[in-house]
Amino acid sequence: MPVLSISSPAQTFWDRFEACTAPYNLLTHPFYRAWTAGELTRDDLAFYAAEYWHHVSAFPTYLSAFHTRLPDSELRREVLRNLADEEGIDSASNRPHSELWMDFAKGMGATREQVTAHRIQPETQALIATFRELMSESAPAALGALYAYESRVPAIAAEKAVGLSKFYGADAATTRYFTLHQPQMYIMRRSGVISSTSSSLGIQQRRRRHFVQPNSPRRLFGLHSTA
Repeated sequence: MPVLSISSPAQTFWDRFEACTAPYNLLTHPFYRAWTAGELTRDDLAFYAAEYWHHVSAFPTYLSAFHTRLPDSELRREVLRNLADEEGIDSASNRPHSELWMDFAKGMGATREQVTAHRIQPETQALIATFRELMSESAPAALGALYAYESRVPAIAAEKAVGLSKFYGADAATTRYFTLHQPQMYIMRRSGVISSTSSSLGIQQRRRRHFVQPNSPRRLFGLHSTA
């Protein structure tokens, strides 16, 4: 007699979550395919580094805005730990992630002045604005946005680090941001916090409405065009 498999609500949710975000895998984007194939120039990567640094630099402010709205809870402390790590406090590198990204930009030939003075494109402006907006929404929406974004980072970081070393002669300092973001441990911790938070706050249904919507991944990942 066949054994029936009964999925728990949490399993069903995570299955739907993965199905929702899978079509937005950035590693399938032409830019990232060109990166991993060594088809970009160092100038291309320097421009990208200067552009995206402004999002990396702003990331701690997203977390700070979310943290200040939370009640005394493990979730609030988890967000604070993430914030401290982003700012290089009690972290493996003891340096802010924005500085590690700056090392990447310099490794590709950009100067600090060029990076900080870089005028970002409308798509990056929209990405930053979207994160700020999401961090002002409900705790389920904000936490879901952070998890959806950060859960994709290790695989992307690993591919970037390999491409930089293989095709662009990048040294350890240039790739440090990406090697630091490869471990999966912090993602699993965030997943556990999401599960415990849903039960303590009774937010399973509200969380699903925020996460599993046709347009939300596009807003989250900043994919405002298909170019």
